[in-house]
Amino acid sequence: MKGAVKAVVFDLDGTLVDSAPDLCAAANATLADEGLGALDLATVKGFIGDGIDALVARCFAQASTKPPDLAAASARFRGHYGRQGHRRTRVFPGAKGALETLKAAGLRLAICTNKDEAFAIEILEATGLSAGLDAVVGGDTAGYRKPDPAPLLACAHRCGAGPAETIYIGDSEIDAETAAAAGIDFILYEEGYRRDQGRPIARRAAFSAFPDLPRLIATLGKD
Repeated sequence: MKGAVKAVVFDLDGTLVDSAPDLCAAANATLADEGLGALDLATVKGFIGDGIDALVARCFAQASTKPPDLAAASARFRGHYGRQGHRRTRVFPGAKGALETLKAAGLRLAICTNKDEAFAIEILEATGLSAGLDAVVGGDTAGYRKPDPAPLLACAHRCGAGPAETIYIGDSEIDAETAAAAGIDFILYEEGYRRDQGRPIARRAAFSAFPDLPRLIATLGKD
């Protein structure tokens, strides 16, 4: 770090929460609308991270040789996803406690996700993670999605922090690319939805258990 850490920004899906079961259910309901067969959870999990339109496009490419009307299919997906709620979504073990510890240490906290902002807020409220957050920026908030650095920089700005005072935590190649483009240090959560486990990901540090995160961030802040 070039200075003391002021803000910690998190990805959502695959980083703070395991939302894949709900996303898979909505995807399969959307495929069923077209008479297509269901995909398994592991397959859909590999499609998560670039927003709903990309998820829907990948699911249809896997299930059919006929390209869908993507706008219509994405709208149906949003309908299924919104109606079913987030009852299968779970917070990763220790994540809530880590956020509480970081907040108690005086850090600003934010979410930068490619998920639609409204759905992100629903999940944060349903899982009890919304308390203490200073900003939530979704893929539809400002017209830019990761790996464009604009959403992440917007989070840092809303937290009153510059890039050198911010850490971004995520689970994927896209998260790492976003942080690099923003000039922000990246910490990899190793238990998320990373697509290629064998591909190296540029990061400042990595962790696999959330109880270790506050101490890791404190250590980086002293560098």
